[in-house]
Amino acid sequence: MQNLASTLEVEFGRGFSYRQLAFCRQFYRTYTKEDASKVIAYQLKKLITMNERSHNYERTQS
Repeated sequence: MQNLASTLEVEFGRGFSYRQLAFCRQFYRTYTKEDASKVIAYQLKKLITMNERSHNYERTQS
């Protein structure tokens, strides 16, 4: 997995460290596809909400 991490980081940049790949592997082994979809959808919704709040805050500060 270390070789894969090194190859991916060279080709795609940050975000593909050994540690990150280990987390992805653990996630894949822990959740079923259906559960994974729910977890990912929930996380995306949180990120979108945070982004919208940040954007709205920046507009009020201008």
